[in-house]
Amino acid sequence: MSQDPKIVNPQLWPNPNKLRFADLYKYQGVEMKKINDSIKNYKAAKFYIGGILGGCLVFKFFIDAAVDKYIFGENGNGGKFLEMQTINSNYDYYYNRQFQRMRYLTEDPAGDDPLQKTKDEHLVDLGFIPKVFGANVEVRKRAPHDKYL
Repeated sequence: MSQDPKIVNPQLWPNPNKLRFADLYKYQGVEMKKINDSIKNYKAAKFYIGGILGGCLVFKFFIDAAVDKYIFGENGNGGKFLEMQTINSNYDYYYNRQFQRMRYLTEDPAGDDPLQKTKDEHLVDLGFIPKVFGANVEVRKRAPHDKYL
């Protein structure tokens, strides 16, 4: 009984006992054959791969230009990115300004927080006499002008 397996393709599986140095340099194993087939496929698909990469590059330039125009505008002073859309009318803005004005006028002046400072009337009721330092320099609070709201 023979120990040698049956070889279907002697180019893929050469007999190592009969190899010469010249044959050894020409020898290509299964892995090398797969690599060569892959390279052949890549060369055949070069126009397809190049077209995809070129299309991506053109698309990138187009999108970059569109985004720059949208954000910075054609002259660099701002594009459509700065435009604001609202459903508020002029009356809504007027109402909001008046609301802010009334809210501002009803705020307590700074320093009158009961958690921070006890009122003088309460101190007198408790028997303490508050000391008055200097003239009264409090300024009555007024609403700001409409252009500042």
